[in-house]
Amino acid sequence: MRVSALRTARRRGALAAAAFALVAGGCAGRGPDAQTSGTAGARLQIDVAPLTLAGVTDAVWTLEVTTNAGATTVWTKTVRSSAYGDGQGAIAYVGPCDAQATDNVVTLTLDRLEVDGQAISDYRNPTPVSKPADCTPNGDTPVAFDLTIARAANQGFFDVAVSFEDVFCSAKLDCKRDGQPIDLLFDGDARSTTIVAAFACTSGGSQPTIMYMDALDLDCVDTQSGATTHMVHVPSGGPGNQGPLAPYVFETASYRTYEQLAPYQKCGWTHAIGLDLDAMPATLDCTLTGKATASSQLWPSGFTPAGAVYPYLTWSVKVVTAGALSCDQHALDVQGSGVATDYVRGAPERFAYRMGCEPTPTASVNGEICAGTIPGLADQVVFADTADGVVVSVGSQVSAAMPLPAGDALEGCCLDPCCTAP
Repeated sequence: MRVSALRTARRRGALAAAAFALVAGGCAGRGPDAQTSGTAGARLQIDVAPLTLAGVTDAVWTLEVTTNAGATTVWTKTVRSSAYGDGQGAIAYVGPCDAQATDNVVTLTLDRLEVDGQAISDYRNPTPVSKPADCTPNGDTPVAFDLTIARAANQGFFDVAVSFEDVFCSAKLDCKRDGQPIDLLFDGDARSTTIVAAFACTSGGSQPTIMYMDALDLDCVDTQSGATTHMVHVPSGGPGNQGPLAPYVFETASYRTYEQLAPYQKCGWTHAIGLDLDAMPATLDCTLTGKATASSQLWPSGFTPAGAVYPYLTWSVKVVTAGALSCDQHALDVQGSGVATDYVRGAPERFAYRMGCEPTPTASVNGEICAGTIPGLADQVVFADTADGVVVSVGSQVSAAMPLPAGDALEGCCLDPCCTAP
Protein backbone atom coordinates (compact mmCIF):
# COMPACT_ATOMS: atom_id res chain seq x y z
CA MET A 1 0.00 0.00 0.00
CA ARG A 2 1.04 3.60 -0.39
CA VAL A 3 1.72 5.31 2.91
CA SER A 4 1.32 9.06 3.05
CA ALA A 5 3.56 11.08 5.31
CA LEU A 6 3.91 14.56 6.63
CA ARG A 7 6.65 17.11 6.97
CA THR A 8 6.28 20.68 8.20
CA ALA A 9 7.79 24.05 7.38
CA ARG A 10 8.34 26.12 10.48
CA ARG A 11 9.17 29.68 11.28
CA ARG A 12 12.78 30.82 11.28
CA GLY A 13 13.79 33.25 14.02
CA ALA A 14 11.72 35.35 16.39
CA LEU A 15 8.66 36.98 14.89
CA ALA A 16 9.35 40.33 16.47
CA ALA A 17 12.96 40.42 15.28
CA ALA A 18 12.03 39.38 11.74
CA ALA A 19 9.26 41.96 11.56
CA PHE A 20 11.49 44.80 12.78
CA ALA A 21 14.28 43.95 10.35
CA LEU A 22 11.95 43.85 7.37
CA VAL A 23 10.11 47.06 8.19
CA ALA A 24 13.21 48.99 9.20
CA GLY A 25 14.95 47.83 6.03
CA GLY A 26 12.27 49.31 3.83
CA CYS A 27 10.73 46.02 2.67
CA ALA A 28 7.24 46.76 3.96
CA GLY A 29 4.62 48.28 1.69
CA ARG A 30 2.86 51.50 2.61
CA GLY A 31 -0.79 51.76 1.74
CA PRO A 32 -3.01 49.15 0.09
CA ASP A 33 -4.34 49.21 -3.44
CA ALA A 34 -8.00 48.98 -2.49
CA GLN A 35 -9.07 51.08 0.49
CA THR A 36 -12.68 51.85 1.36
CA SER A 37 -12.16 53.35 4.82
CA GLY A 38 -9.50 53.94 7.45
CA THR A 39 -8.24 56.42 10.00
CA ALA A 40 -5.33 58.67 9.15
CA GLY A 41 -2.24 57.68 11.14
CA ALA A 42 -3.78 54.42 12.41
CA ARG A 43 -1.92 51.47 10.93
CA LEU A 44 -1.49 47.74 11.20
CA GLN A 45 1.97 46.19 10.88
CA ILE A 46 1.23 42.75 9.43
CA ASP A 47 3.97 40.13 9.56
CA VAL A 48 4.00 36.55 8.31
CA ALA A 49 6.83 34.38 9.66
CA PRO A 50 9.22 32.74 7.17
CA LEU A 51 8.65 29.19 5.97
CA THR A 52 11.31 26.53 5.52
CA LEU A 53 9.69 24.63 2.68
CA ALA A 54 12.53 23.19 0.62
CA GLY A 55 12.60 24.48 -2.94
CA VAL A 56 9.86 27.09 -2.52
CA THR A 57 11.03 30.36 -4.07
CA ASP A 58 7.93 32.54 -3.61
CA ALA A 59 4.56 32.77 -1.92
CA VAL A 60 1.56 34.90 -2.85
CA TRP A 61 -0.73 36.10 -0.06
CA THR A 62 -3.93 38.15 0.07
CA LEU A 63 -4.36 40.49 3.04
CA GLU A 64 -7.75 41.87 4.02
CA VAL A 65 -8.81 44.16 6.87
CA THR A 66 -12.51 44.26 7.75
CA THR A 67 -14.80 45.74 10.39
CA ASN A 68 -18.45 45.37 11.39
CA ALA A 69 -18.16 41.59 11.71
CA GLY A 70 -16.72 41.34 8.21
CA ALA A 71 -19.44 43.43 6.55
CA THR A 72 -17.12 46.37 5.79
CA THR A 73 -13.83 45.98 3.94
CA VAL A 74 -11.25 48.56 4.99
CA TRP A 75 -8.77 47.34 2.38
CA THR A 76 -7.45 44.29 0.58
CA LYS A 77 -4.16 43.63 -1.19
CA THR A 78 -2.33 40.74 -2.83
CA VAL A 79 1.40 40.66 -2.06
CA ARG A 80 4.35 38.49 -3.03
CA SER A 81 6.90 37.33 -0.51
CA SER A 82 9.68 38.18 -2.99
CA ALA A 83 8.48 41.80 -3.05
CA TYR A 84 7.57 42.26 0.61
CA GLY A 85 9.68 39.69 2.43
CA ASP A 86 12.28 36.95 2.00
CA GLY A 87 10.87 35.16 -1.06
CA GLN A 88 10.26 31.99 0.94
CA GLY A 89 6.95 32.93 2.51
CA ALA A 90 7.67 35.79 4.91
CA ILE A 91 6.05 39.18 4.34
CA ALA A 92 5.93 42.48 6.21
CA TYR A 93 3.25 44.96 5.22
CA VAL A 94 1.87 48.15 6.78
CA GLY A 95 -1.66 49.32 6.02
CA PRO A 96 -4.36 51.48 7.61
CA CYS A 97 -7.12 50.42 9.97
CA ASP A 98 -10.33 52.01 11.21
CA ALA A 99 -9.83 53.41 14.71
CA GLN A 100 -13.53 54.30 14.94
CA ALA A 101 -14.47 50.61 14.71
CA THR A 102 -14.00 48.24 17.61
CA ASP A 103 -13.56 45.06 15.61
CA ASN A 104 -10.78 45.40 13.05
CA VAL A 105 -9.91 41.90 11.79
CA VAL A 106 -6.99 40.90 9.57
CA THR A 107 -7.52 37.89 7.31
CA LEU A 108 -4.57 36.16 5.63
CA THR A 109 -5.07 33.86 2.63
CA LEU A 110 -2.35 31.87 0.90
CA ASP A 111 -3.10 32.08 -2.81
CA ARG A 112 -0.22 29.93 -4.01
CA LEU A 113 3.31 28.69 -3.44
CA GLU A 114 5.79 28.77 -6.30
CA VAL A 115 8.99 26.99 -7.29
CA ASP A 116 10.99 28.95 -9.86
CA GLY A 117 7.88 30.82 -10.98
CA GLN A 118 5.66 27.74 -11.28
CA ALA A 119 2.74 27.24 -8.90
CA ILE A 120 2.75 23.99 -6.91
CA SER A 121 -0.22 22.15 -5.43
CA ASP A 122 1.30 19.41 -3.26
CA TYR A 123 0.53 21.07 0.07
CA ARG A 124 -2.41 21.45 2.45
CA ASN A 125 -3.54 25.06 2.62
CA PRO A 126 -4.49 26.07 6.19
CA THR A 127 -5.83 29.50 5.20
CA PRO A 128 -7.80 31.69 5.38
CA VAL A 129 -6.89 32.52 8.97
CA SER A 130 -7.97 35.65 10.82
CA LYS A 131 -6.82 37.66 13.82
CA PRO A 132 -8.46 40.60 15.63
CA ALA A 133 -6.41 43.79 15.81
CA ASP A 134 -6.59 46.83 18.08
CA CYS A 135 -6.57 49.93 15.91
CA THR A 136 -4.82 52.84 17.69
CA PRO A 137 -4.92 56.40 16.33
CA ASN A 138 -1.44 57.57 15.26
CA GLY A 139 0.07 54.19 16.09
CA ASP A 140 1.27 50.97 14.46
CA THR A 141 -0.37 47.82 15.84
CA PRO A 142 1.60 44.58 15.19
CA VAL A 143 -0.36 41.59 13.86
CA ALA A 144 1.79 38.46 13.48
CA PHE A 145 0.92 35.23 11.68
CA ASP A 146 2.89 32.03 12.30
CA LEU A 147 1.96 29.22 9.90
CA THR A 148 3.46 25.77 9.56
CA ILE A 149 2.41 24.27 6.23
CA ALA A 150 2.26 20.54 5.51
CA ARG A 151 3.57 19.65 2.06
CA ALA A 152 4.01 16.38 0.21
CA ALA A 153 7.65 15.28 -0.08
CA ASN A 154 9.18 12.07 -1.40
CA GLN A 155 11.43 10.23 1.04
CA GLY A 156 13.10 6.87 0.71
CA PHE A 157 11.77 5.59 4.03
CA PHE A 158 8.14 6.41 3.14
CA ASP A 159 6.24 5.70 -0.08
CA VAL A 160 4.88 9.26 -0.01
CA ALA A 161 5.91 11.93 2.47
CA VAL A 162 4.76 15.36 3.54
CA SER A 163 7.10 17.82 5.19
CA PHE A 164 6.88 20.17 8.18
CA GLU A 165 9.45 21.68 10.53
CA ASP A 166 12.19 19.44 9.12
CA VAL A 167 10.24 16.44 10.39
CA PHE A 168 8.72 13.75 8.15
CA CYS A 169 5.73 11.87 9.57
CA SER A 170 3.50 9.07 8.37
CA ALA A 171 0.25 7.67 9.75
CA LYS A 172 -2.13 4.91 8.74
CA LEU A 173 -4.73 2.46 10.03
CA ASP A 174 -4.53 -1.17 8.94
CA CYS A 175 -7.37 -3.62 9.57
CA LYS A 176 -6.68 -6.12 6.79
CA ARG A 177 -3.70 -7.67 5.04
CA ASP A 178 -4.16 -9.15 1.56
CA GLY A 179 -7.90 -8.73 2.00
CA GLN A 180 -8.04 -10.71 5.24
CA PRO A 181 -8.47 -9.35 8.81
CA ILE A 182 -5.19 -8.89 10.67
CA ASP A 183 -4.79 -11.42 13.50
CA LEU A 184 -1.96 -10.05 15.63
CA LEU A 185 -2.96 -10.05 19.31
CA PHE A 186 -3.81 -13.17 21.29
CA ASP A 187 -7.35 -13.74 22.52
CA GLY A 188 -6.62 -16.53 24.94
CA ASP A 189 -4.46 -19.06 23.11
CA ALA A 190 -5.29 -17.93 19.57
CA ARG A 191 -4.64 -14.78 17.59
CA SER A 192 -7.74 -12.83 16.64
CA THR A 193 -8.98 -9.71 14.81
CA THR A 194 -6.68 -6.74 15.44
CA ILE A 195 -6.67 -3.20 14.08
CA VAL A 196 -3.33 -1.34 13.96
CA ALA A 197 -2.89 2.44 14.14
CA ALA A 198 0.66 3.36 13.14
CA PHE A 199 2.46 6.69 13.52
CA ALA A 200 6.09 7.15 12.40
CA CYS A 201 8.40 10.16 12.15
CA THR A 202 11.88 10.92 10.89
CA SER A 203 13.81 14.02 11.81
CA GLY A 204 15.82 16.17 9.46
CA GLY A 205 19.55 15.56 9.59
CA SER A 206 20.81 15.67 13.20
CA GLN A 207 17.55 17.23 14.40
CA PRO A 208 15.69 16.02 17.51
CA THR A 209 12.16 14.72 17.00
CA ILE A 210 9.41 14.63 19.61
CA MET A 211 6.24 12.77 18.73
CA TYR A 212 2.92 13.80 20.30
CA MET A 213 -0.35 11.87 20.58
CA ASP A 214 -3.71 11.87 22.26
CA ALA A 215 -5.45 8.70 23.40
CA LEU A 216 -7.07 6.50 20.78
CA ASP A 217 -10.80 6.42 21.46
CA LEU A 218 -13.08 3.59 20.38
CA ASP A 219 -16.69 4.73 20.52
CA CYS A 220 -19.49 2.24 19.89
CA VAL A 221 -23.21 2.81 19.54
CA ASP A 222 -25.99 0.25 19.43
CA THR A 223 -28.07 1.44 16.50
CA GLN A 224 -31.14 -0.31 17.89
CA SER A 225 -31.10 0.71 21.56
CA GLY A 226 -29.01 3.89 21.26
CA ALA A 227 -26.69 2.70 24.05
CA THR A 228 -23.12 3.99 23.78
CA THR A 229 -19.79 2.56 24.94
CA HIS A 230 -16.56 4.58 25.21
CA MET A 231 -13.19 2.77 25.41
CA VAL A 232 -9.80 4.50 25.72
CA HIS A 233 -6.36 3.22 24.69
CA VAL A 234 -3.58 5.18 26.45
CA PRO A 235 -0.62 5.39 24.01
CA SER A 236 2.13 5.91 26.60
CA GLY A 237 1.57 2.54 28.29
CA GLY A 238 3.72 -0.49 27.65
CA PRO A 239 5.61 -1.24 25.54
CA GLY A 240 3.91 -4.54 24.89
CA ASN A 241 0.50 -5.78 25.97
CA GLN A 242 -1.62 -3.37 27.99
CA GLY A 243 -4.72 -5.45 28.70
CA PRO A 244 -8.35 -5.50 27.51
CA LEU A 245 -10.89 -2.68 27.35
CA ALA A 246 -14.34 -3.76 28.47
CA PRO A 247 -16.57 -4.86 26.91
CA TYR A 248 -15.47 -5.17 23.26
CA VAL A 249 -11.63 -5.19 23.23
CA PHE A 250 -9.89 -8.43 24.27
CA GLU A 251 -6.36 -6.94 24.29
CA THR A 252 -4.39 -3.78 23.50
CA ALA A 253 -0.68 -3.24 22.88
CA SER A 254 1.81 -0.48 22.12
CA TYR A 255 5.13 -0.74 20.28
CA ARG A 256 8.02 1.73 20.02
CA THR A 257 10.70 1.35 17.37
CA TYR A 258 13.90 3.16 16.47
CA GLU A 259 15.98 3.01 13.27
CA GLN A 260 19.28 4.75 12.61
CA LEU A 261 19.26 6.01 9.02
CA ALA A 262 22.26 8.34 9.28
CA PRO A 263 21.99 11.26 9.42
CA TYR A 264 18.29 10.59 10.12
CA GLN A 265 16.56 8.90 13.02
CA LYS A 266 13.25 7.17 12.38
CA CYS A 267 10.86 6.24 15.18
CA GLY A 268 7.54 4.44 15.14
CA TRP A 269 4.73 4.54 17.71
CA THR A 270 2.30 1.77 16.85
CA HIS A 271 -0.88 0.72 18.65
CA ALA A 272 -2.83 -2.51 18.30
CA ILE A 273 -6.44 -2.99 19.43
CA GLY A 274 -7.97 -6.46 19.47
CA LEU A 275 -11.68 -6.39 18.59
CA ASP A 276 -13.88 -9.01 20.26
CA LEU A 277 -16.32 -9.33 17.38
CA ASP A 278 -18.00 -12.34 19.01
CA ALA A 279 -19.08 -10.11 21.90
CA MET A 280 -20.56 -7.45 19.61
CA PRO A 281 -24.25 -7.48 18.75
CA ALA A 282 -25.25 -7.23 15.10
CA THR A 283 -26.57 -3.74 15.79
CA LEU A 284 -23.23 -2.29 16.93
CA ASP A 285 -21.23 0.38 15.06
CA CYS A 286 -17.77 1.49 16.32
CA THR A 287 -15.47 4.36 15.28
CA LEU A 288 -11.79 4.82 16.15
CA THR A 289 -10.55 8.41 16.61
CA GLY A 290 -7.27 10.02 17.65
CA LYS A 291 -4.72 12.65 16.72
CA ALA A 292 -0.93 13.01 16.60
CA THR A 293 1.83 15.36 15.47
CA ALA A 294 5.56 15.97 15.88
CA SER A 295 8.02 18.78 16.45
CA SER A 296 11.73 19.38 16.86
CA GLN A 297 10.94 21.19 20.11
CA LEU A 298 9.55 20.15 23.49
CA TRP A 299 6.17 21.82 24.01
CA PRO A 300 5.36 22.82 27.63
CA SER A 301 2.52 20.60 28.90
CA GLY A 302 2.03 19.34 25.33
CA PHE A 303 0.47 22.54 23.97
CA THR A 304 1.21 23.64 20.40
CA PRO A 305 2.88 27.08 20.22
CA ALA A 306 0.58 29.97 21.12
CA GLY A 307 -0.85 31.72 18.08
CA ALA A 308 0.63 29.22 15.63
CA VAL A 309 -1.19 27.45 12.82
CA TYR A 310 0.27 23.95 13.08
CA PRO A 311 -0.53 20.63 11.31
CA TYR A 312 -1.48 17.38 12.96
CA LEU A 313 -2.68 13.95 11.83
CA THR A 314 -6.09 12.52 12.66
CA TRP A 315 -7.71 9.11 12.70
CA SER A 316 -11.49 8.97 12.32
CA VAL A 317 -12.44 5.59 10.87
CA LYS A 318 -15.55 3.47 11.25
CA VAL A 319 -14.01 0.11 12.11
CA VAL A 320 -17.14 -1.91 12.93
CA THR A 321 -20.49 -1.78 11.14
CA ALA A 322 -23.41 -3.94 12.23
CA GLY A 323 -21.12 -5.98 14.45
CA ALA A 324 -18.65 -6.84 11.67
CA LEU A 325 -15.20 -5.49 10.76
CA SER A 326 -15.71 -2.73 8.19
CA CYS A 327 -12.26 -1.12 7.82
CA ASP A 328 -9.44 -2.10 5.46
CA GLN A 329 -6.18 -0.22 4.77
CA HIS A 330 -6.32 3.52 5.40
CA ALA A 331 -3.39 5.71 4.32
CA LEU A 332 -2.83 9.35 5.19
CA ASP A 333 -4.60 11.99 3.08
CA VAL A 334 -6.18 9.52 0.68
CA GLN A 335 -9.71 10.58 -0.21
CA GLY A 336 -12.20 8.89 2.12
CA SER A 337 -9.57 7.02 4.17
CA GLY A 338 -10.42 8.73 7.47
CA VAL A 339 -6.70 9.33 8.17
CA ALA A 340 -5.97 12.95 7.30
CA THR A 341 -4.00 16.11 7.92
CA ASP A 342 -5.68 18.97 9.77
CA TYR A 343 -4.47 22.22 11.34
CA VAL A 344 -4.55 23.79 14.79
CA ARG A 345 -6.11 27.22 14.35
CA GLY A 346 -6.79 29.76 17.07
CA ALA A 347 -6.31 28.42 20.60
CA PRO A 348 -3.32 26.06 21.16
CA GLU A 349 -4.09 22.35 20.93
CA ARG A 350 -2.94 20.04 23.72
CA PHE A 351 -1.52 16.56 23.15
CA ALA A 352 -1.59 14.47 26.30
CA TYR A 353 1.29 12.09 25.51
CA ARG A 354 4.74 12.34 23.94
CA MET A 355 7.63 10.13 22.83
CA GLY A 356 11.18 11.18 22.01
CA CYS A 357 12.87 9.66 18.97
CA GLU A 358 15.97 8.12 20.53
CA PRO A 359 17.67 4.69 20.62
CA THR A 360 15.40 3.59 23.47
CA PRO A 361 12.15 5.52 22.84
CA THR A 362 10.42 6.55 26.05
CA ALA A 363 6.77 7.56 26.13
CA SER A 364 5.40 9.82 28.86
CA VAL A 365 2.45 11.90 29.97
CA ASN A 366 2.34 15.66 29.43
CA GLY A 367 1.09 16.82 32.80
CA GLU A 368 1.83 18.08 36.31
CA ILE A 369 4.95 16.69 37.99
CA CYS A 370 3.95 16.08 41.58
CA ALA A 371 5.95 17.59 44.43
CA GLY A 372 6.99 15.58 47.48
CA THR A 373 8.02 11.98 47.90
CA ILE A 374 6.54 8.63 48.85
CA PRO A 375 8.76 6.33 50.93
CA GLY A 376 10.16 3.54 48.79
CA LEU A 377 9.08 5.18 45.51
CA ALA A 378 11.91 6.69 43.47
CA ASP A 379 9.97 7.22 40.21
CA GLN A 380 8.53 10.56 39.16
CA VAL A 381 4.75 10.87 39.46
CA VAL A 382 2.83 12.85 36.85
CA PHE A 383 -0.88 13.66 36.74
CA ALA A 384 -2.51 14.80 33.48
CA ASP A 385 -6.04 16.06 32.85
CA THR A 386 -6.83 14.62 29.41
CA ALA A 387 -9.98 14.77 27.31
CA ASP A 388 -10.84 11.27 28.54
CA GLY A 389 -10.12 11.87 32.24
CA VAL A 390 -7.21 12.08 34.67
CA VAL A 391 -4.19 9.87 33.85
CA VAL A 392 -1.50 9.02 36.41
CA SER A 393 2.04 8.11 35.32
CA VAL A 394 4.53 6.53 37.74
CA GLY A 395 7.81 5.85 35.99
CA SER A 396 6.94 3.77 32.92
CA GLN A 397 3.55 2.70 34.29
CA VAL A 398 0.50 4.65 33.14
CA SER A 399 -3.03 4.32 34.48
CA ALA A 400 -6.22 4.20 32.48
CA ALA A 401 -8.04 7.51 32.07
CA MET A 402 -10.26 8.18 35.09
CA PRO A 403 -13.14 10.58 34.33
CA LEU A 404 -13.77 13.28 36.93
CA PRO A 405 -17.25 14.23 38.14
CA ALA A 406 -18.95 16.89 36.07
CA GLY A 407 -17.65 20.36 36.92
CA ASP A 408 -14.38 19.12 38.46
CA ALA A 409 -10.91 19.65 36.97
CA LEU A 410 -7.35 18.82 37.93
CA GLU A 411 -5.58 21.89 39.36
CA GLY A 412 -2.36 20.27 40.57
CA CYS A 413 -0.99 17.37 42.55
CA CYS A 414 1.30 16.62 45.46
CA LEU A 415 2.70 13.65 47.33
CA ASP A 416 3.82 13.19 50.92
CA PRO A 417 4.70 15.23 52.90
CA CYS A 418 2.40 17.90 51.41
CA CYS A 419 -0.61 15.65 51.67
CA THR A 420 -1.51 12.38 53.40
CA ALA A 421 -3.97 9.65 52.59
CA PRO A 422 -7.11 9.60 54.77
